[in-house]
Amino acid sequence: MAGEVDWEEALERIVADAFRRTRLEGERLHYERVRRLRAPTAKLVYVFLKDHQPQSFASIRRTLGVSKSAGLDAMDELVEVGFVVRDEEYLYWVSEFRSGDREG
Repeated sequence: MAGEVDWEEALERIVADAFRRTRLEGERLHYERVRRLRAPTAKLVYVFLKDHQPQSFASIRRTLGVSKSAGLDAMDELVEVGFVVRDEEYLYWVSEFRSGDREG
């Protein structure tokens, strides 16, 4: 019938748009975190972990080609500011966003 709404298609468009906005907001929050980091190696490690988590310290060093000293300094900064956590198996993960991360 003419003028009839395809509710399934409309719902798919709404969900897709909501997903896109959520993904964009998440990327913006990651970008804000990276901007707050001091060390270039910490920024590199964070961006790597964001898309390739979890990782061991050795795999981070090996993949990114960073020295042990630079890697330790980067992980210290990331853990200190709360952007990365280490689990009981010594794997590193990007932490969940907190309310303070959402401040512009």
